Amino acid sequence: MNGTVPLRAFIGCFTSNGGRGIVLAAVDPRTGALTAEGTVETVPDPSYLAVGHRGSGPVLYL
Repeated sequence: MNGTVPLRAFIGCFTSNGGRGIVLAAVDPRTGALTAEGTVETVPDPSYLAVGHRGSGPVLYL
């Protein structure tokens, strides 16, 4: 990286329809392409996600 903060996207996927829960993806700022980096499969049907700040850092609200 060149000192910039990498862009990330959190994608909620319906587990009841075969989705994987929450997917973390890197966002390419030039093309908008998403590259999956990880998943949290223990959250059932996370259809609403929001990023906020609490205390010393960012928080993902479900």
